[in-house]
Amino acid sequence: MAVEGLDAVLLLIQALGIPWVSGMLIVLALAQRIGQRAHYPLLLFPAYGFFLGLLLLVAAIRASHALGYGIHFLGVMTTLTVLGFAALAAVVSGRQLGPAGPPPGWRGRVWRRLGAALLLLLIGLHFGQMAVEVWWRPVYPWDAWTTWSARAKVWVYHGAITPFVSPAEWFAHPGAEAYTLAAYHYPKFVSLVQAWGGIGLGYWHDSLVNLPWLLCGAAFAMLLYAQARVAGLSALIALLLCYLLVSMPLWHTHIALAGYADLWQAAFTGAAMLALMQWRLGDGDRFQLVLGLAMLTASLFIKEEGRVWALLTLVFLWLVRADWRLLLGLFVAAGSLAFYALQRGSLYLDLPGLGLLGYRDGALIVPFIGQVAVGFVNVAPSLVRSLFQYESWHLLWYGVLGSLPLLWLRPRDGYKQALGLLLALVGAALFVIFFLTEAGNWARDATAFSRVLMQWVPVVLFLQTLVWQRHWRGRAAG
Repeated sequence: MAVEGLDAVLLLIQALGIPWVSGMLIVLALAQRIGQRAHYPLLLFPAYGFFLGLLLLVAAIRASHALGYGIHFLGVMTTLTVLGFAALAAVVSGRQLGPAGPPPGWRGRVWRRLGAALLLLLIGLHFGQMAVEVWWRPVYPWDAWTTWSARAKVWVYHGAITPFVSPAEWFAHPGAEAYTLAAYHYPKFVSLVQAWGGIGLGYWHDSLVNLPWLLCGAAFAMLLYAQARVAGLSALIALLLCYLLVSMPLWHTHIALAGYADLWQAAFTGAAMLALMQWRLGDGDRFQLVLGLAMLTASLFIKEEGRVWALLTLVFLWLVRADWRLLLGLFVAAGSLAFYALQRGSLYLDLPGLGLLGYRDGALIVPFIGQVAVGFVNVAPSLVRSLFQYESWHLLWYGVLGSLPLLWLRPRDGYKQALGLLLALVGAALFVIFFLTEAGNWARDATAFSRVLMQWVPVVLFLQTLVWQRHWRGRAAG
C-alpha cells in the first residue's frame, strides 16, 4: 500500500537525511584536519554537507547499478551510513574547532537585531511559500516533463538505471528494454537525485519527489550566508545577501516549480566558486580548496554547460590575481585572434591529449565539448529586455551597472578585480553562446538566456555585496 501524508514525508526525510548527515560529518572532519582557521561558521558544515552528501549518494547509486543490483535502496543507505560513522569517528578523534562566538548583527544596537530578525522572517516566509508549492504542485512542464523527471520516473518503477537511447536507435531495436527522449544524452545526476526520493517512498509521488529542490535552495542559502561571514561580511549584511537571492523571482521560481536542472547547476557552480575564491583571495585555506574542487567536479555532471563553466572557473582562478593591465591585454588579444580567425576562416591548435582548440570550417572546436557551428544571431534586444525590463531579477543588473565605477576607484582589492573579471568572462561566454551559435534562437524569448545566466547570479551577487560593503566601510574609515 502506498505511503501518504506525514509518513511519506518522514520516509523521504530519512532517504535524503542520511546522505546529508554523512556529508556534513565528512565536511566537519575535513575542516578539523586540513582547515587553517580556528573556527568556521556552523552553517558551513550542513550547507556543503548537503551537496557533498548528494554527490556521494549518486556515486553509490551508480556503483550499485554497475554491480548488477540496480538502485538497491538498502545497499546504498548502508554504504552512506558506514561513511557517516567513519566520518563521525574522525570528528571525535580530530581537533576541536574553536567557537565562533556571537556574530555582529545579533548583538549590539537594537536596530541590528531587529533588522536581522526581519530578514530571517522574510526568508522564512519565502521558503514557506515555496514549500507549499512543492507540496501541492505535481511535476511541472516543460523540461521537467520531457527530460529530467521523465527519466527519474522510469528509473523508480524499474528500480534500475534503465538506458535512454536516441530515437533512431530505439526504432532500430524495438525489442530492447530502453526508452527514448530528445535529450537522451543529458547527464543523469539530477534525475537520479529525484528518482532517489521515489525509491525511498517505494513509488513515484508527483509532488514529494520535488522535495530535493526545496532542500537545495535552503542549503545554498545557508552556504551563501556562511561564506559571506568567512569573507568578513557582518551577520546582518550576510542575511540581506541571502534574502536578495531567495526573493529573486527567477531563483524562487526554480525552487517552487521544481524539476529543472538549472538550480542544481547554479548551486554546485556557486558552491565551487565561493570556496575556491576564499582559497585564492583569502588565506589559502586548503579546506576551502578541497570543498571547491569537490563541488567543481560535481558541477561537471549536472548539465552539459557545466563543462564550460568549469573551464571558465579555472581560467578565472588563474587570472584573478593578475595585474589588471595584463588582463586588459589578454582580452584585447583574445578579441583580435577571434576576429582574425573569422576573417581567415580557421585558426586552431592541436593540443596533445586534448585535441583541437580553435575555429575551423565555420565551427568552434573545444576539447571535451566538440564542434559548434558559428553564425551571428542578433539577440541584443531580447537580452536587454531580459536584464533590465522583465521582473526576473528585481534590480540586480541595475545594481551591477552601479557597481562598475567602483571597480576603478582606489583602493583596488582582490574582490573588485574578481567582480570585473567574472563579469568579463561570463559576458564573453554568453556572447559566444547566444550571439555566435544556434543557441541564440532559443534566447529570443529570453527563457534559455535567463536560465543560463541564473547559474552565475549567486556569485555575482556575492561579489557585488562585498564590493559595496568594502566601499562604504572605506568611506566611513576615511
